[in-house]
Amino acid sequence: MDHGVRQILLNSICRHPPELYAILAGSLSDPHRVTDCRPMPPMVGPDGRLNRGRGHVQLNAPFIEYYLNMELLPANKYVLGVIHTHPSNLKNLTGGVAGSGQGDMPSIRAALQRAAEAQKNWKDFLAPIITMDADARSANIYGLDCPAGPASPYSC
Repeated sequence: MDHGVRQILLNSICRHPPELYAILAGSLSDPHRVTDCRPMPPMVGPDGRLNRGRGHVQLNAPFIEYYLNMELLPANKYVLGVIHTHPSNLKNLTGGVAGSGQGDMPSIRAALQRAAEAQKNWKDFLAPIITMDADARSANIYGLDCPAGPASPYSC
């Protein structure tokens, strides 16, 4: 992860309580090198509030699609994954039921499936998690790469 990307994350989503997220982007020819990121707002729920809390965040598909089409694709870049904040005791991706719209892993698998159907060469979904050390006021980034198989750690 480029230093500039890390600084954007530290100055944005890391400054607020979990859960929040940012889109990670770069070239599909070097899919583990994140060169761009964009913090995004969660979807707005039926009550008019951002759909997020200490145990969940709903990605904002229209905003992500806009970022992809208006900025990334014209620059020959693509979405490489999503980084999001978790409470300090949760350092793994969450499970869930496919098609439920809940849980990290079902959402990741669905995104990779849609990319495959669109014939995009996107094979690995980068899904790092950030936890905050409240005492030290510092961020810990746990890198996860989610290929077609099980998630595996990687270096951020």
